[in-house]
Amino acid sequence: MTIDTLAISRRLQGVGVDPKQADEFADIMRETAVADLANLATKADLTAIKAEIAAVRTDLSPLATKDDLAAVKAELKAETAAVAAGVFLLKWMLGLLIAGVASLVLKAFG
Repeated sequence: MTIDTLAISRRLQGVGVDPKQADEFADIMRETAVADLANLATKADLTAIKAEIAAVRTDLSPLATKDDLAAVKAELKAETAAVAAGVFLLKWMLGLLIAGVASLVLKAFG
């Protein structure tokens, strides 16, 4: 993009701006436009960004999703409940075993 600094200067002078000020303002406008254009992304920049995004998506694809985590949570709850039931049964069995051993000891010595 080109800026016609002479046209800008003449236009400013036409409305009463001092010629030196008009020329300086026109130069500032050109410098600003060139600086702004230097910061714009090109098609190549956008293509590179798209490639980086695709690479990140590929890197993230093996990670667990919320649905995966919910399924694991449900599975762990079920397994925990089964273990708790087994522990409860073992407590009763151990209690009965101790009671049986105590009764045998009492019979033998009592």
